[in-house]
Amino acid sequence: MKPLPSLLAYSLSYFFVCAPVFAQATSQPAQEVKEPREITIRYGPYKPPSATFAVESNLVELRVTVRDAKGRPVAGLAASDFQIFDNNGPRPVEFFSEEKSPAHSPESPSPRQKPERSAADAAPPSATHPRCIALFIDDTHGGIRPLDQSKRAAEKFISSGMQPSDRVAIFTDSGTVTVDFTSDSAVLLAGLGRVTLHVQRGAAPLSDCPTLTAYQAYVIANHLDQWAKDAAVAEAISCKCLPDDKVCIANQDPFVDDYANAIWVQSKGSSLAALDVLRIAVRQLAAAPEERILVILSPGFVTGDMQPQTSAILDAALRARIIINSIDSEGMVSQTEYPEGRRIDPAVRQMVLPEFMAAAAAATGGQFIMNTNDVIGRMQAVVSVPEVSYLLGFTPVSRPDDKYHELKVKLSAAGNYTLQSRAGYFYAEKKDEGSTAQERINREAFTRDQLAQIPVVVHASPHAAGKGPATILVVVSVDVSGLKFATRGGRKVQQLTFLTLLEDCTGNLIAGKEAIMDLYLKPKTLARFKTEGLHATLTFPAPKAPYQIREVVRDTVQDHIAAANASTDCR
Repeated sequence: MKPLPSLLAYSLSYFFVCAPVFAQATSQPAQEVKEPREITIRYGPYKPPSATFAVESNLVELRVTVRDAKGRPVAGLAASDFQIFDNNGPRPVEFFSEEKSPAHSPESPSPRQKPERSAADAAPPSATHPRCIALFIDDTHGGIRPLDQSKRAAEKFISSGMQPSDRVAIFTDSGTVTVDFTSDSAVLLAGLGRVTLHVQRGAAPLSDCPTLTAYQAYVIANHLDQWAKDAAVAEAISCKCLPDDKVCIANQDPFVDDYANAIWVQSKGSSLAALDVLRIAVRQLAAAPEERILVILSPGFVTGDMQPQTSAILDAALRARIIINSIDSEGMVSQTEYPEGRRIDPAVRQMVLPEFMAAAAAATGGQFIMNTNDVIGRMQAVVSVPEVSYLLGFTPVSRPDDKYHELKVKLSAAGNYTLQSRAGYFYAEKKDEGSTAQERINREAFTRDQLAQIPVVVHASPHAAGKGPATILVVVSVDVSGLKFATRGGRKVQQLTFLTLLEDCTGNLIAGKEAIMDLYLKPKTLARFKTEGLHATLTFPAPKAPYQIREVVRDTVQDHIAAANASTDCR
């Protein structure tokens, strides 16, 4: 560790269960925030995981909605009414549950011909049921128009569609605005007002000749749009070849293929960033006790070769009973013009860009709305749960093969019914290192092993608190020069999680605190921290018996962990 000329002790405040990821994402009224804070720290009491008996299971879950010819939800089905096919192979239904929303009143008969209830006999709608709604607003893909439509639709819902019992959060894929789950519409509207377009690499043409967007590069590289390929080849010929240079002209076709592959590899990061934010939104929704709804407002982004990431999001959403609803904020699409007269096939566009949005809605029993300019009017429809749906589970017949499996669900009952469900899943081997970050932290917390993936030093000492009770002062010093930072908006971004345990000399937990430190540093601040080090402090009431300190620190960028012990009077 470097010398520490001064102690930079940050006061800690409690953090909420749906805490944002980076410092610039904290929710503040617009008039109070001139620029993002460089450091925020939030902490609360640590609750150790309860002892459980784990059973290894590869159960694949899927939600199915069934509608009749009039589009009405069908209730009263049994497990025997469904057939599941995994890569065209039949699999038995091992888990089954019919789920109804609190306000559901049956309107359509089931295939078992149960009598339809009259309006007088139907159960009255349920009282307002609490909802936890995450609004994902895409601020990096598309242009001003779809973002404006998304913002106005969200504003309409927040202003007039929220119920008093609702808690709503705002997520953006740029990460510049995040508002924690709250029932305060003023806070939400202030956060929404800060959402602006952040054009990232891949949303605009990336090359001089031919000019290719990330989308164009993807469809050309994957041979999905011959129209786009021909236009790119023609542009390359016009700017690279003389009219009579046949060799040059012939070389442009393979050149465009190779170039499109290279451009897509360079620009796919914006899609992965959006999926990362959606994964975080799902994780935070999963902790909510209310009905859980994720609404995606986006013109779409390419996810065609990202099945491991998209499948993981859908698996997590299904396990947490989260409904995902999506609106394609691009609106009506007939033909899209690009610079230099570049055109794309609108049918291919509708297949590629909103692919994940459609799949997520189908997989979780939600709705996917596209080809409408009434984004605002359709918003109310996508903040509700399906009236009736069915949760099914099955075990794959093969061992994990790290491949994408196609799924089909059929209804054995006769009749004109439509089914909506997930199209497939990525069947990967469960690995120990694939556990969640919190699980890794928990494992390290209750061992005595030292782990030095992050340069950390922990000091613990008695601390006089005036006339109050005695306390223990814990100082955790991090050598910032040993950390890697992401770059966002010209700043260096990192997130550190600190878990501090106060234990007796036999390792039994007395008290624990967990903190999240969000760093969004200017270059000058980062340079100072590399010289002085970064220090976080906290205190515990001092126990009468001998004690020791166990510290675990994790960074988000590299997913590294440090674990250290600070013994005091234990021997």
